[in-house]
Order: sequence, then C-alpha cells, then structure tokens
Amino acid sequence: MSDSNPQSGSPDKEPASEAQAAQNALGNTERAGTTTVPKAPESQPKPSLGRLFLDNLWAANTFTVTLLSLVLAVVVGAVLMIISDPDVLHTYSYITARPSDAFTASWTLVSEAYANLFKGSVFDPQAFSGWVNGANGWQAVLAPISETLTYTAPLAFTGLAVALAFRGGLFNIGAQGQATVGVILAALAGFLLPLPPGLHLLVAVLAGALGGAVWGFIPGILKARTGAHEVIITIMLNYIATYFLTWLIVQKGVQDPGRPDAISKSVDSSAELPRLLGDNLRVHAGILLAVLATWAVAWLLNRSTLGFELRAVGANPDAARTAGISVTRTFVLIMVFSGILSG
Repeated sequence: MSDSNPQSGSPDKEPASEAQAAQNALGNTERAGTTTVPKAPESQPKPSLGRLFLDNLWAANTFTVTLLSLVLAVVVGAVLMIISDPDVLHTYSYITARPSDAFTASWTLVSEAYANLFKGSVFDPQAFSGWVNGANGWQAVLAPISETLTYTAPLAFTGLAVALAFRGGLFNIGAQGQATVGVILAALAGFLLPLPPGLHLLVAVLAGALGGAVWGFIPGILKARTGAHEVIITIMLNYIATYFLTWLIVQKGVQDPGRPDAISKSVDSSAELPRLLGDNLRVHAGILLAVLATWAVAWLLNRSTLGFELRAVGANPDAARTAGISVTRTFVLIMVFSGILSG
C-alpha cells in the first residue's frame, strides 16, 4: 500500500536529510567526548607593507591630522595674502576678461612669500652657495633653522602643557601666565644665586618648574574645590603674572643698573642652557629637553596609572568618580603637571 500521508517523505531519504541538518547545525566543529572543539580558522594572508601604510595614512592618526593641518594652514594663508593685497585683488575685478592676470599675480605673491618664509626659517640656498664659494661661514647656513629651533623649544613646552590639561578635560588657557612666573623664578635663580656650573643650571630649571607648578595649582584647586571655571581663572592669572613681572623687573636688585628701561640683569653663564652649535648660533639644549618632555608626556598618558586616571576623568568625570578615582585630586595634578611643563 502507498503511504497516504502527504507530509511523510521517503524512508530512504529521511536519514540523509537528518544527517545534513546535523552537519549544518554543528558547522565547522568537531566532537571530542562531550566537548565541542571549534576548528582553527584558516590563516588569512597578511596585508602588504604598502597597504598597511595607506590604511594608517588615511586613518584618524596624528600624522594625518598634522599633515592636513599644515596643508590647511598653507591654503588659508594664501587666501589671506591674496585678499589683503590691493594690487592682486584688483586683478580679480576683470578675471572674466583676463583670468591669467589674476592667477599669475596670485601665484607670484604667494610663492614669493612662502619661499622667503622657508629661507628665513629652514634653509637659504644663497647662504649655502656663499659657504661653498667662501663668501660666508657655515654658521650662516644653519642660522635659519637655529632660530626656528630656539623659538620652538618654549612653544613645544607650552603646547604640551595645554595638551596634557586638555586630555584631562581642562582648558589650560593660563600656560602664558605659568610660563611667565616660571621665567621670573628661573631668572632670579639665574643671577641672584652664586652656585657652581651644572648645579646652577639645575636649580634655575627647577625654579622655573616650581613657579609654573604654583601658578597651575591655583586654578586646579579652585576648580576642584569650588567648581570655578578654569578658563576664567587662568585668563585672570595671566594678567596678574604679566603685571607682576612688569613691576618686579624695574625693582632695585632686579633691573640692570646700566639700563634705564625695563631690562633685568643678565643670567649668569653657569645657569644658561648649553648651546648646541657654538656661541654664534642661539639654538640650545632646550630643544632636546622639549623632545624628552614630549616622550615623557606620551608615557605618562599611555603607560602609567596616573595617565589612565587623567584620561578617565577627561572622558567622563562622573564615571571616573564612580570607579573610585578621586576627581578632585586628578584636577589638581593635571594643572600642576601642566604648570610644570609651562614653567
């Protein structure tokens, strides 16, 4: 007799379909006793070095952000130069008639400006030619980059100070004031304390760091204890530091006795940072300290427990407090470390 149930399948096909369903359910697993052991995934081919470079280049990393910032700065600077030059701007009034005039004038203006900027800050080909021909010494070749590195050192320290505070959720607008107080204490230690070389330099540097730390502690403790906004406090402290320096520099014992204007005494040579390229070029070991400080800040933020607490408080103070982190202590430490870098 034939099977009258339409839902029942052939007896020969039923075991096969059950086995197939069991295989689909298990997937790529194997039975070992009662434990299901997954198979090891097949090894994927490693991406090439060029592919990794392109992926990292267009990712949101520091290199890409810095590169795009430089490009944007160049473009914005070119636009500002064009619109601020009356002669070049006049050529755009008839750009539909003679567009080449506007493009040529703009290119001449912008290219000359950036070329002169490069010559004055990095490398001057004429100075190099003069050194080869014997018209000037090698110091003239390195003079532009020497001046750039000299001005870069304090900017790097204050930039690190602002960046460190920002990672902790604070806007340290008072780096200028902290640097000013650091300058005051470092200079006083530099020409008032009769100390031997080496020790004198160390004391002067530590005095500058101490001045910045004190000036950073004030907004830090006020922010932590009273909730006062650090931007307002640091801006006011900037003015206080500036006016204090203006008053102090003309006081007896501080002002240079041979000068009628507001100039302090010169710092003793034993308290000066050593120059890297001789006495004729101003670049000094401060740029090396800036590089070391950059590494130290990166280690502090990414490798230390304190850095983790700083980043946690900066991301979410309430969650950090719930996790047992002292937000009050962290706010104070952020501003103190930021002040040390500025000073």
